[in-house]
Amino acid sequence: MATIIDARGLACPQPVIKVKQALEQGVTACTVMVDNAAARENVVRFAENAGAIVDGVIADRGEFRIAIRTGAAGTAPIAAATPVPPCPLPETAGKTVLIGSDQLGRGNDELGALLMKAFLFALTQCDRKPRRIILMNHGVRLAVVEPEAVGRLRQLTTAGVELLVCGTCLDFLQLKDALQVGTVSNMYSIAECLLDDSDTVMI
Repeated sequence: MATIIDARGLACPQPVIKVKQALEQGVTACTVMVDNAAARENVVRFAENAGAIVDGVIADRGEFRIAIRTGAAGTAPIAAATPVPPCPLPETAGKTVLIGSDQLGRGNDELGALLMKAFLFALTQCDRKPRRIILMNHGVRLAVVEPEAVGRLRQLTTAGVELLVCGTCLDFLQLKDALQVGTVSNMYSIAECLLDDSDTVMI
């Protein structure tokens, strides 16, 4: 019988962490219950990146039941000592750029917005691209409601730059359904990425 993991009502990244802990403890089959689409996507992505099999997702009145198993019957559980990293790095040199606003610097808002657009354009022109870009807080608006910024971010992802967008931020700002570029991520995966990279620039 599958273990039930009730992660309803838990904020990011707690649903992912509960699944991670279960797999590390040797659980070979579980049903994860969450109550929002961001948590559903985060749990599914984490399970798949960790080498587990997602057998299906059942939606029921805004809640989701995610069936996860570690493999065919009789196979060993996922080992805590050899997890698959949740953020595989592209084969490009460079830094991780953490962007927490849709403006660059403090002071005049209009100037800040212009500077951010100029910064993204400059990144597309640099020979040495960032390894990844992480958008948090109002920085997620750059991947949603700023056409020029969306275009620049698309150029960067085409060039091999990984773009992670905070799912909690999208949900809070009610922008989840409008995301135009990037991968919706969670705080656990973002923390893993930042800890994995000793060369991070905060914007």
